[in-house]
Amino acid sequence: MDIRNHLKNKYEKSTKTQKRIISYLIENIYGSSYLKIDEMAAKVNTQPSTITRFCKSIGFMGYTDLQKELRKTVLNKLKGEGQYEKARNYILTHKEHNNIFYHSLDNDLYNLNTMIKGIDKQKIKASISLLNSSRKIYIVSSRSTLSLGHFFYFRLKKIFFNVYFVTNFDGGMFDDIKDLRKDDLVVAISFPTFSSTTISFVKSAKKYGVKILSITNSQLSPLYKISDICLYCPYKGVTFFTSNVSAMALINALICEIFKIRKEETLKRLQIEETILIDNAIFNIE
Repeated sequence: MDIRNHLKNKYEKSTKTQKRIISYLIENIYGSSYLKIDEMAAKVNTQPSTITRFCKSIGFMGYTDLQKELRKTVLNKLKGEGQYEKARNYILTHKEHNNIFYHSLDNDLYNLNTMIKGIDKQKIKASISLLNSSRKIYIVSSRSTLSLGHFFYFRLKKIFFNVYFVTNFDGGMFDDIKDLRKDDLVVAISFPTFSSTTISFVKSAKKYGVKILSITNSQLSPLYKISDICLYCPYKGVTFFTSNVSAMALINALICEIFKIRKEETLKRLQIEETILIDNAIFNIE
């Protein structure tokens, strides 16, 4: 059963309140699949008991039963569309490809604006606090998000000395887990389709009591339930690959905020680093 079509079929014969619930569910299928019943009721300006009656009226045992179907629909959508299918669908739905260049730019701009509008200031504050106070910071990412993780590591190590980039290029990724302590932080970056390597590392690290800060897409991410803080970024691209633009902007902003807090130490580190680079002729300045 496609829950969206099921809800649409029930719309015409529903009461005014039920129509409001149906409209909200269809328009916010991702977010609503993880709302508690009282949160859902507040969103549509009604009572939890009304939500329960509505669920039963459209064939579900209750709100939990409806949520399971919502989550199943969303997860199927996230898992079911691979690179080939995305590329093929784009070709089929865009017979004229003259504007694909600008379509991509518009898509990235939309993702960026959506991310900015959805920023939770309290989560950002808590994230900065974790990054600033942890004994060691381990950044883990792979496949399409590998560049994001490496960029975060490359910039953050100019501020902190205790930053590590976790990759599996030599098959030794999980060797680092034995060194984790409760006052360490793992920063995980992953978007659909999620890398099993990244998720497995985070799950293993969690057993050691470390804090987990994730940059991902939504509450439907497998990182959500195992993270202390999740920062969300839109990730969809226009063809077969995802867009890292909003995630990169978020990482840039986090680094700038940390620099502001630790500017004196950072200036000293940058001055020493610059001297070393010049002495070793790393830069071609001729």
